[in-house]
Amino acid sequence: MKLLTFLQVLWNKMVTTGIEELRHYHSQHRDQITSLLGEERSYLKSIIDMAEEKIKQFDVTREQNLELCRVVKLKENKFGDLHTSTDADSALASKVGQSLSLYFVFCLFICSAHGNNLLHHHK
Repeated sequence: MKLLTFLQVLWNKMVTTGIEELRHYHSQHRDQITSLLGEERSYLKSIIDMAEEKIKQFDVTREQNLELCRVVKLKENKFGDLHTSTDADSALASKVGQSLSLYFVFCLFICSAHGNNLLHHHK
């Protein structure tokens, strides 16, 4: 009977020690994963901030171009050359549209390139 009690106590001690080791192992990995997620969050935020800044710069440039177009149109209207102004407006609008499309393709390319590196940059 004493042997059976001794074996039961020994078994309980082994199980308790195993559970404590698993908790410690889990805690370590949880902390590592949390740290990696924090680093990736910061990395993605910097990419998003950079893209937003580029979009703001593009918007300012676009507004300046549109204002310049309005000034040219007003000057041409003053001299009665409205037909040329309309052609210039459509050409400018086409260029702005092409530039916008190329810019967003570039942004998608940069983000996808960084996205592929996100999985590998901590190795």
